[in-house]
Amino acid sequence: MLRRLAGVLVIASATLVAAPIAANASTAETAKRDPIRVKIYDTRCEDTCVIKARFKNVTSRKLWDVRMVAKLRVNGKYVGTCTDNIGRIKPYGARYGRCTISSARLERAWDRYTEGEADDFYPYATVGGTYRG
Repeated sequence: MLRRLAGVLVIASATLVAAPIAANASTAETAKRDPIRVKIYDTRCEDTCVIKARFKNVTSRKLWDVRMVAKLRVNGKYVGTCTDNIGRIKPYGARYGRCTISSARLERAWDRYTEGEADDFYPYATVGGTYRG
């Protein structure tokens, strides 16, 4: 009786350990690549920032309602965000987006730099895209 119980416990524990490992392997195999490639090609900043980016469709289907979302940091601190409606992108095509960030935090960071209170003015933009397709 005790041997049967031990055998059942060994089989049950092997099943419980193998199930999550198999689940993780299947999700890794079915993960899809993002159909949009984004490249920031111009950022100009003073008391307002203009961010320009290229959105490239790398699939063979149309993407609808593509939107640009840009976040700006100056010296590691968040100063603002902006959005732009890109529209639709044909298969393997590219569209360009541009948005302007103007906020009190950005203006304050620029003023601190021009007055000499801050040693550096280092703007860093991140751009992402949302789409329907």
